[in-house]
Amino acid sequence: MSRSITRRTFFGLTSKIVAGVALSRPAWLNAAPERRLRLAQVGVAGMGRSDFNSLSGHAAVRYTAFCDVDRRRLDRILEHQGGGVGFYDYRKLFDEAADEFDAVVVSTPDHMHAPIAMRALLTGKHVYCQKPLAQTVAECRVLTREAHDRGLVTQMGIQIHSSMVYRLAQAIIRAGTIGKIREVHSWSDKEWGRQEEWLEPASDPVPDYLDWDLWLGVSSRRDYAAGRYHPFHWRRWTDFGTGTQGDMGCHIVDPVFAALELTAPHTLWAEGPSPYASMWPNRGICHYLFPGTRHTVGELPYHWYDGANRPDVSGFELGEERLPGQGSVFVGEKGNMVLPHIGTPQLHPRDRFPPEQVRELVRSLEVSGRNHYHDWVDTILGSGDGGTTADFEYSGPLSEAVLLGLIASRFPEEKLEWDAAEGRFSNHDAANAYLTREYRRGHEVPGLG
Repeated sequence: MSRSITRRTFFGLTSKIVAGVALSRPAWLNAAPERRLRLAQVGVAGMGRSDFNSLSGHAAVRYTAFCDVDRRRLDRILEHQGGGVGFYDYRKLFDEAADEFDAVVVSTPDHMHAPIAMRALLTGKHVYCQKPLAQTVAECRVLTREAHDRGLVTQMGIQIHSSMVYRLAQAIIRAGTIGKIREVHSWSDKEWGRQEEWLEPASDPVPDYLDWDLWLGVSSRRDYAAGRYHPFHWRRWTDFGTGTQGDMGCHIVDPVFAALELTAPHTLWAEGPSPYASMWPNRGICHYLFPGTRHTVGELPYHWYDGANRPDVSGFELGEERLPGQGSVFVGEKGNMVLPHIGTPQLHPRDRFPPEQVRELVRSLEVSGRNHYHDWVDTILGSGDGGTTADFEYSGPLSEAVLLGLIASRFPEEKLEWDAAEGRFSNHDAANAYLTREYRRGHEVPGLG
Protein backbone atom coordinates (compact mmCIF):
# COMPACT_ATOMS: atom_id res chain seq x y z
CA MET A 1 0.00 0.00 0.00
CA SER A 2 1.24 3.47 -0.80
CA ARG A 3 2.11 5.34 2.37
CA SER A 4 2.63 8.76 0.75
CA ILE A 5 2.04 11.64 3.15
CA THR A 6 -0.07 13.39 0.58
CA ARG A 7 -2.62 10.62 1.20
CA ARG A 8 -3.53 11.86 3.50
CA THR A 9 -2.73 19.15 39.79
CA PHE A 10 -4.84 21.56 41.37
CA PHE A 11 -6.22 19.59 44.28
CA GLY A 12 -4.74 18.28 47.51
CA LEU A 13 -2.10 15.64 47.24
CA THR A 14 -2.64 12.24 48.74
CA SER A 15 -0.08 10.55 50.94
CA LYS A 16 0.73 8.17 48.12
CA ILE A 17 0.98 10.55 45.16
CA VAL A 18 2.96 13.72 44.76
CA ALA A 19 2.25 15.08 41.31
CA GLY A 20 5.53 15.40 39.46
CA VAL A 21 7.62 13.79 42.21
CA ALA A 22 8.88 10.23 41.95
CA LEU A 23 7.65 7.70 44.45
CA SER A 24 9.75 4.78 45.64
CA ARG A 25 12.18 3.99 42.85
CA PRO A 26 11.64 0.45 41.56
CA ALA A 27 14.68 -1.78 41.69
CA TRP A 28 14.77 -2.24 37.93
CA LEU A 29 15.45 1.50 37.47
CA ASN A 30 18.69 1.06 39.43
CA ALA A 31 19.72 -2.02 37.52
CA ALA A 32 22.44 -2.15 34.88
CA PRO A 33 21.45 -0.86 31.43
CA GLU A 34 19.41 -3.30 29.38
CA ARG A 35 17.28 -3.29 26.26
CA ARG A 36 14.10 -1.80 27.59
CA LEU A 37 11.52 0.78 26.63
CA ARG A 38 10.50 3.35 29.23
CA LEU A 39 6.85 4.32 28.81
CA ALA A 40 4.67 7.17 29.99
CA GLN A 41 0.89 6.95 29.64
CA VAL A 42 -1.74 9.68 29.58
CA GLY A 43 -5.18 8.32 30.52
CA VAL A 44 -4.96 5.20 32.67
CA ALA A 45 -8.50 3.78 33.03
CA GLY A 46 -11.04 2.30 30.65
CA MET A 47 -9.27 1.64 27.36
CA GLY A 48 -6.20 3.12 29.04
CA ARG A 49 -6.11 0.24 31.50
CA SER A 50 -6.41 -2.21 28.64
CA ASP A 51 -3.52 -0.49 26.88
CA PHE A 52 -1.46 -0.62 30.08
CA ASN A 53 -2.17 -4.31 30.62
CA SER A 54 -1.20 -5.19 27.06
CA LEU A 55 1.99 -3.14 26.97
CA SER A 56 3.19 -3.96 30.49
CA GLY A 57 3.08 -7.63 29.46
CA HIS A 58 6.06 -7.06 27.20
CA ALA A 59 9.28 -8.16 28.92
CA ALA A 60 11.21 -5.09 27.72
CA VAL A 61 8.62 -2.49 28.80
CA ARG A 62 9.02 -0.46 31.97
CA TYR A 63 6.41 2.13 32.90
CA THR A 64 8.03 5.17 34.51
CA ALA A 65 5.32 7.88 34.45
CA PHE A 66 1.54 8.22 34.41
CA CYS A 67 -0.85 11.09 33.91
CA ASP A 68 -4.59 11.35 34.52
CA VAL A 69 -6.90 14.22 35.48
CA ASP A 70 -8.84 11.86 37.78
CA ARG A 71 -6.97 11.38 41.09
CA ARG A 72 -8.71 8.09 41.88
CA ARG A 73 -7.52 6.57 38.65
CA LEU A 74 -4.02 7.87 39.09
CA ASP A 75 -3.94 6.55 42.67
CA ARG A 76 -4.92 3.08 41.53
CA ILE A 77 -2.38 2.75 38.74
CA LEU A 78 0.50 4.07 40.86
CA GLU A 79 -0.41 1.75 43.70
CA HIS A 80 -0.62 -1.15 41.26
CA GLN A 81 2.72 -0.24 39.69
CA GLY A 82 4.47 0.28 43.03
CA GLY A 83 6.38 3.31 41.79
CA GLY A 84 6.78 5.84 39.05
CA VAL A 85 5.88 9.48 38.63
CA GLY A 86 2.32 10.78 38.70
CA PHE A 87 0.94 13.89 37.02
CA TYR A 88 -2.48 15.44 36.55
CA ASP A 89 -1.44 17.77 33.73
CA TYR A 90 0.12 16.20 30.64
CA ARG A 91 2.07 19.40 29.96
CA LYS A 92 3.92 19.00 33.27
CA LEU A 93 4.62 15.39 32.36
CA PHE A 94 6.63 16.61 29.38
CA ASP A 95 8.09 19.69 31.09
CA GLU A 96 9.31 17.91 34.22
CA ALA A 97 9.82 14.24 33.39
CA ALA A 98 10.64 13.95 29.68
CA ASP A 99 14.02 12.42 30.48
CA GLU A 100 12.29 9.58 32.30
CA PHE A 101 10.57 8.02 29.27
CA ASP A 102 11.18 7.16 25.62
CA ALA A 103 7.64 6.76 24.33
CA VAL A 104 4.09 7.82 25.17
CA VAL A 105 0.73 6.04 25.18
CA VAL A 106 -2.27 8.33 24.61
CA SER A 107 -5.50 6.81 25.99
CA THR A 108 -7.66 9.86 26.66
CA PRO A 109 -11.02 11.02 25.27
CA ASP A 110 -10.83 11.87 21.58
CA HIS A 111 -10.50 15.64 21.92
CA MET A 112 -7.11 15.32 23.63
CA HIS A 113 -5.50 12.78 21.29
CA ALA A 114 -3.89 15.28 18.96
CA PRO A 115 -2.60 17.80 21.54
CA ILE A 116 -0.90 15.09 23.61
CA ALA A 117 0.40 13.09 20.65
CA MET A 118 1.78 16.25 19.04
CA ARG A 119 3.55 17.28 22.24
CA ALA A 120 5.07 13.81 22.37
CA LEU A 121 6.28 13.99 18.78
CA LEU A 122 7.73 17.46 19.29
CA THR A 123 9.62 16.08 22.29
CA GLY A 124 11.01 13.24 20.18
CA LYS A 125 8.92 10.49 21.76
CA HIS A 126 7.48 7.49 19.95
CA VAL A 127 3.68 7.39 20.18
CA TYR A 128 0.92 4.81 20.60
CA CYS A 129 -2.39 6.68 20.27
CA GLN A 130 -5.92 5.43 20.64
CA LYS A 131 -8.38 5.76 17.75
CA PRO A 132 -9.43 7.91 16.07
CA LEU A 133 -6.00 9.41 15.66
CA ALA A 134 -7.43 12.90 16.15
CA GLN A 135 -10.75 14.75 16.21
CA THR A 136 -10.22 16.76 13.03
CA VAL A 137 -8.81 16.13 9.57
CA ALA A 138 -6.23 18.89 9.98
CA GLU A 139 -4.93 17.34 13.20
CA CYS A 140 -4.59 13.95 11.50
CA ARG A 141 -2.52 15.45 8.73
CA VAL A 142 -0.22 17.37 11.05
CA LEU A 143 0.43 14.30 13.24
CA THR A 144 1.09 12.12 10.20
CA ARG A 145 3.56 14.58 8.74
CA GLU A 146 5.31 15.25 12.06
CA ALA A 147 5.81 11.55 12.83
CA HIS A 148 7.15 10.95 9.35
CA ASP A 149 9.52 13.92 9.34
CA ARG A 150 10.95 12.98 12.75
CA GLY A 151 11.27 9.27 11.94
CA LEU A 152 9.39 8.22 15.08
CA VAL A 153 7.66 4.88 15.55
CA THR A 154 3.90 5.20 15.81
CA GLN A 155 0.87 2.94 16.09
CA MET A 156 -2.83 3.70 16.40
CA GLY A 157 -4.95 1.71 18.82
CA ILE A 158 -6.91 -0.40 16.37
CA GLN A 159 -5.64 -3.62 17.89
CA ILE A 160 -8.04 -5.83 15.92
CA HIS A 161 -6.10 -4.74 12.84
CA SER A 162 -3.44 -7.25 13.89
CA SER A 163 -5.83 -10.04 14.83
CA MET A 164 -5.93 -13.26 12.87
CA VAL A 165 -9.54 -12.75 11.74
CA TYR A 166 -8.96 -9.30 10.25
CA ARG A 167 -5.70 -10.40 8.64
CA LEU A 168 -7.50 -13.44 7.25
CA ALA A 169 -10.23 -11.27 5.73
CA GLN A 170 -7.59 -9.16 4.04
CA ALA A 171 -5.83 -12.24 2.67
CA ILE A 172 -9.11 -13.67 1.32
CA ILE A 173 -9.83 -10.46 -0.55
CA ARG A 174 -6.27 -10.15 -1.85
CA ALA A 175 -6.40 -13.78 -3.08
CA GLY A 176 -9.35 -12.88 -5.32
CA THR A 177 -11.56 -15.49 -3.66
CA ILE A 178 -14.75 -13.50 -4.23
CA GLY A 179 -13.40 -11.61 -7.22
CA LYS A 180 -12.88 -7.91 -7.41
CA ILE A 181 -15.06 -5.90 -5.06
CA ARG A 182 -18.08 -3.98 -6.37
CA GLU A 183 -19.17 -2.31 -3.12
CA VAL A 184 -18.83 -2.58 0.66
CA HIS A 185 -21.35 -1.98 3.45
CA SER A 186 -20.30 -1.51 7.11
CA TRP A 187 -22.34 -0.89 10.24
CA SER A 188 -22.35 -0.63 14.03
CA ASP A 189 -25.40 -0.98 16.26
CA LYS A 190 -24.02 1.40 18.87
CA GLU A 191 -25.80 4.71 19.44
CA TRP A 192 -23.19 7.16 20.70
CA GLY A 193 -25.32 10.21 20.13
CA ARG A 194 -27.84 12.62 21.51
CA GLN A 195 -29.76 12.23 24.71
CA GLU A 196 -32.72 14.58 24.56
CA GLU A 197 -32.76 15.19 28.30
CA TRP A 198 -29.10 16.28 28.22
CA LEU A 199 -29.50 19.06 25.67
CA GLU A 200 -30.30 21.64 28.34
CA PRO A 201 -27.16 22.84 30.14
CA ALA A 202 -26.58 21.47 33.62
CA SER A 203 -24.18 22.41 36.39
CA ASP A 204 -23.05 20.20 39.26
CA PRO A 205 -20.25 20.54 41.81
CA VAL A 206 -16.97 19.19 40.48
CA PRO A 207 -15.86 16.10 42.45
CA ASP A 208 -12.76 16.70 44.56
CA TYR A 209 -10.90 13.96 42.71
CA LEU A 210 -11.32 15.52 39.24
CA ASP A 211 -9.58 18.49 37.66
CA TRP A 212 -12.38 19.62 35.38
CA ASP A 213 -10.37 22.34 33.67
CA LEU A 214 -7.68 19.86 32.69
CA TRP A 215 -10.33 17.37 31.57
CA LEU A 216 -11.77 20.01 29.21
CA GLY A 217 -8.28 20.64 27.91
CA VAL A 218 -8.34 22.29 24.49
CA SER A 219 -12.16 22.41 24.35
CA SER A 220 -14.22 25.45 25.27
CA ARG A 221 -15.22 26.07 28.86
CA ARG A 222 -18.46 24.54 30.18
CA ASP A 223 -19.80 23.52 33.57
CA TYR A 224 -19.30 20.04 34.89
CA ALA A 225 -22.42 17.84 34.83
CA ALA A 226 -22.42 14.55 36.70
CA GLY A 227 -22.55 11.49 34.44
CA ARG A 228 -22.77 13.41 31.17
CA TYR A 229 -19.13 13.60 30.22
CA HIS A 230 -16.63 11.92 32.51
CA PRO A 231 -15.88 9.06 32.61
CA PHE A 232 -17.85 7.50 29.75
CA HIS A 233 -20.43 9.52 27.85
CA TRP A 234 -18.00 12.04 26.34
CA ARG A 235 -18.30 10.02 23.13
CA ARG A 236 -21.74 11.54 22.52
CA TRP A 237 -20.57 15.16 22.47
CA THR A 238 -19.21 16.99 19.44
CA ASP A 239 -16.66 18.82 21.61
CA PHE A 240 -15.16 15.65 23.08
CA GLY A 241 -16.01 12.55 21.06
CA THR A 242 -16.76 11.43 17.54
CA GLY A 243 -20.04 9.56 17.93
CA THR A 244 -20.61 6.00 16.78
CA GLN A 245 -18.84 6.41 13.49
CA GLY A 246 -15.73 7.83 15.12
CA ASP A 247 -15.79 5.31 17.96
CA MET A 248 -16.26 2.19 15.84
CA GLY A 249 -15.48 3.31 12.30
CA CYS A 250 -11.71 3.13 12.65
CA HIS A 251 -12.06 -0.50 13.74
CA ILE A 252 -14.66 -1.60 11.20
CA VAL A 253 -13.48 0.44 8.22
CA ASP A 254 -9.88 -0.68 8.83
CA PRO A 255 -10.03 -4.11 7.14
CA VAL A 256 -11.85 -2.54 4.19
CA PHE A 257 -9.25 0.20 3.89
CA ALA A 258 -6.35 -2.24 4.22
CA ALA A 259 -7.64 -5.08 2.05
CA LEU A 260 -8.63 -2.85 -0.85
CA GLU A 261 -5.69 -0.43 -0.53
CA LEU A 262 -8.03 2.53 -0.46
CA THR A 263 -6.88 6.11 -0.65
CA ALA A 264 -8.99 9.18 0.13
CA PRO A 265 -12.66 9.30 -0.94
CA HIS A 266 -13.55 11.89 -3.56
CA THR A 267 -17.30 12.18 -2.89
CA LEU A 268 -19.52 11.59 0.14
CA TRP A 269 -22.99 12.38 1.40
CA ALA A 270 -25.04 11.51 4.46
CA GLU A 271 -28.61 10.56 5.31
CA GLY A 272 -30.37 10.97 8.62
CA PRO A 273 -30.66 13.64 11.27
CA SER A 274 -27.88 16.18 11.52
CA PRO A 275 -26.11 16.62 14.86
CA TYR A 276 -27.34 19.07 17.40
CA ALA A 277 -24.83 21.83 18.00
CA SER A 278 -23.44 19.87 20.95
CA MET A 279 -24.25 16.18 20.38
CA TRP A 280 -23.83 13.69 17.55
CA PRO A 281 -26.91 11.98 16.08
CA ASN A 282 -27.81 8.53 17.39
CA ARG A 283 -28.08 6.96 13.97
CA GLY A 284 -27.17 7.79 10.44
CA ILE A 285 -25.95 6.61 7.04
CA CYS A 286 -22.97 7.89 5.09
CA HIS A 287 -22.12 7.05 1.49
CA TYR A 288 -18.60 7.35 0.05
CA LEU A 289 -17.09 6.99 -3.38
CA PHE A 290 -13.43 5.94 -3.33
CA PRO A 291 -11.13 5.86 -6.36
CA GLY A 292 -10.80 2.36 -7.76
CA THR A 293 -7.85 0.11 -6.93
CA ARG A 294 -6.55 -3.16 -8.33
CA HIS A 295 -8.94 -4.95 -5.96
CA THR A 296 -12.15 -3.18 -7.01
CA VAL A 297 -14.47 -3.04 -10.00
CA GLY A 298 -13.95 0.60 -10.86
CA GLU A 299 -14.51 3.22 -8.18
CA LEU A 300 -15.75 1.80 -4.91
CA PRO A 301 -19.11 2.72 -3.38
CA TYR A 302 -18.75 2.37 0.39
CA HIS A 303 -21.67 2.72 2.80
CA TRP A 304 -21.61 3.25 6.58
CA TYR A 305 -24.66 2.67 8.83
CA ASP A 306 -24.96 3.16 12.59
CA GLY A 307 -27.57 2.79 15.29
CA ALA A 308 -30.63 0.89 14.06
CA ASN A 309 -29.72 1.35 10.39
CA ARG A 310 -28.66 -1.66 8.32
CA PRO A 311 -27.95 -2.34 4.66
CA ASP A 312 -30.58 -4.06 2.53
CA VAL A 313 -29.34 -7.66 2.45
CA SER A 314 -31.69 -8.90 -0.28
CA GLY A 315 -28.93 -8.87 -2.91
CA PHE A 316 -26.15 -10.34 -0.78
CA GLU A 317 -27.03 -14.05 -1.20
CA LEU A 318 -26.84 -14.65 2.53
CA GLY A 319 -29.68 -17.17 2.69
CA GLU A 320 -31.29 -17.11 6.12
CA GLU A 321 -28.22 -15.76 7.88
CA ARG A 322 -28.68 -12.53 9.77
CA LEU A 323 -26.13 -9.77 9.91
CA PRO A 324 -24.08 -9.47 13.11
CA GLY A 325 -24.47 -6.40 15.31
CA GLN A 326 -21.33 -4.86 13.83
CA GLY A 327 -19.32 -5.67 10.74
CA SER A 328 -19.00 -5.38 6.97
CA VAL A 329 -20.20 -7.07 3.79
CA PHE A 330 -17.84 -7.13 0.81
CA VAL A 331 -19.83 -7.61 -2.42
CA GLY A 332 -17.63 -9.24 -5.04
CA GLU A 333 -17.84 -10.47 -8.59
CA LYS A 334 -17.83 -14.14 -7.53
CA GLY A 335 -19.52 -13.98 -4.14
CA ASN A 336 -19.75 -12.04 -0.91
CA MET A 337 -17.94 -11.98 2.41
CA VAL A 338 -19.46 -11.05 5.76
CA LEU A 339 -16.83 -9.92 8.25
CA PRO A 340 -18.24 -9.65 11.78
CA HIS A 341 -16.61 -7.31 14.25
CA ILE A 342 -14.82 -9.30 15.72
CA GLY A 343 -15.28 -12.69 14.05
CA THR A 344 -14.29 -15.16 11.36
CA PRO A 345 -15.02 -14.10 7.77
CA GLN A 346 -18.01 -15.90 6.22
CA LEU A 347 -18.23 -16.55 2.48
CA HIS A 348 -21.55 -16.57 0.61
CA PRO A 349 -23.48 -18.10 -1.00
CA ARG A 350 -22.76 -21.25 0.98
CA ASP A 351 -23.24 -23.63 -1.96
CA ARG A 352 -20.52 -21.80 -3.86
CA PHE A 353 -18.15 -21.92 -0.88
CA PRO A 354 -18.63 -25.31 0.85
CA PRO A 355 -17.02 -25.72 4.30
CA GLU A 356 -14.19 -28.02 3.20
CA GLN A 357 -13.20 -25.65 0.41
CA VAL A 358 -13.14 -22.73 2.83
CA ARG A 359 -11.06 -24.69 5.34
CA GLU A 360 -8.55 -25.55 2.62
CA LEU A 361 -8.44 -21.90 1.57
CA VAL A 362 -7.70 -20.79 5.13
CA ARG A 363 -4.95 -23.40 5.47
CA SER A 364 -3.38 -22.32 2.20
CA LEU A 365 -3.31 -18.64 3.17
CA GLU A 366 -1.28 -19.44 6.32
CA VAL A 367 -2.47 -16.36 8.17
CA SER A 368 -1.66 -15.77 11.82
CA GLY A 369 -2.31 -12.91 14.21
CA ARG A 370 0.22 -10.49 15.60
CA ASN A 371 0.47 -8.60 18.89
CA HIS A 372 -0.46 -5.06 17.90
CA TYR A 373 1.05 -3.54 21.03
CA HIS A 374 4.22 -5.57 21.09
CA ASP A 375 4.91 -4.86 17.41
CA TRP A 376 5.17 -1.18 18.37
CA VAL A 377 7.56 -1.90 21.22
CA ASP A 378 9.70 -4.28 19.16
CA THR A 379 9.94 -1.82 16.28
CA ILE A 380 11.18 0.93 18.61
CA LEU A 381 13.77 -1.43 20.08
CA GLY A 382 14.81 -2.67 16.65
CA SER A 383 13.92 -6.26 17.50
CA GLY A 384 10.72 -6.70 15.52
CA ASP A 385 10.31 -8.65 12.31
CA GLY A 386 7.43 -6.77 10.75
CA GLY A 387 7.29 -3.20 11.97
CA THR A 388 4.07 -1.44 12.84
CA THR A 389 1.17 -1.87 10.42
CA ALA A 390 -1.08 0.90 11.77
CA ASP A 391 1.47 3.69 11.93
CA PHE A 392 0.29 7.25 11.44
CA GLU A 393 0.98 7.09 7.70
CA TYR A 394 -1.70 4.41 7.50
CA SER A 395 -3.97 5.37 10.41
CA GLY A 396 -3.91 9.09 9.62
CA PRO A 397 -5.65 8.70 6.25
CA LEU A 398 -7.93 6.01 7.71
CA SER A 399 -9.01 8.33 10.53
CA GLU A 400 -9.40 11.16 8.04
CA ALA A 401 -11.85 9.14 5.94
CA VAL A 402 -13.93 8.38 9.04
CA LEU A 403 -13.90 12.01 10.17
CA LEU A 404 -15.02 13.18 6.74
CA GLY A 405 -18.17 11.13 7.27
CA LEU A 406 -18.85 13.02 10.49
CA ILE A 407 -18.59 16.29 8.60
CA ALA A 408 -21.01 14.98 5.98
CA SER A 409 -23.49 14.15 8.75
CA ARG A 410 -23.72 17.88 9.48
CA PHE A 411 -25.10 18.49 5.98
CA PRO A 412 -27.59 15.67 5.25
CA GLU A 413 -28.42 15.01 1.59
CA GLU A 414 -25.72 17.43 0.41
CA LYS A 415 -23.03 15.92 -1.80
CA LEU A 416 -19.52 16.90 -0.69
CA GLU A 417 -16.61 16.80 -3.12
CA TRP A 418 -13.31 16.14 -1.34
CA ASP A 419 -10.03 17.35 -2.79
CA ALA A 420 -7.48 15.25 -0.91
CA ALA A 421 -4.45 16.98 -2.41
CA GLU A 422 -5.67 20.38 -1.23
CA GLY A 423 -7.16 19.05 1.99
CA ARG A 424 -10.51 20.77 1.52
CA PHE A 425 -13.98 20.37 0.04
CA SER A 426 -14.02 21.94 -3.38
CA ASN A 427 -17.75 22.72 -3.30
CA HIS A 428 -18.70 23.45 0.31
CA ASP A 429 -17.15 26.26 2.35
CA ALA A 430 -19.41 25.55 5.34
CA ALA A 431 -18.09 21.97 5.52
CA ASN A 432 -14.50 23.23 5.33
CA ALA A 433 -15.05 25.05 8.63
CA TYR A 434 -15.11 21.66 10.40
CA LEU A 435 -11.76 20.46 9.11
CA THR A 436 -9.97 22.09 12.03
CA ARG A 437 -10.82 23.70 15.38
CA GLU A 438 -9.60 26.43 17.66
CA TYR A 439 -7.94 25.43 20.92
CA ARG A 440 -8.88 27.13 24.16
CA ARG A 441 -6.55 29.90 25.21
CA GLY A 442 -3.81 28.59 27.46
CA HIS A 443 -4.01 25.11 25.92
CA GLU A 444 -2.45 25.82 22.57
CA VAL A 445 0.01 23.33 21.02
CA PRO A 446 2.56 24.44 18.41
CA GLY A 447 1.39 23.46 14.94
CA LEU A 448 -2.17 22.60 16.02
CA GLY A 449 -5.45 24.38 16.64
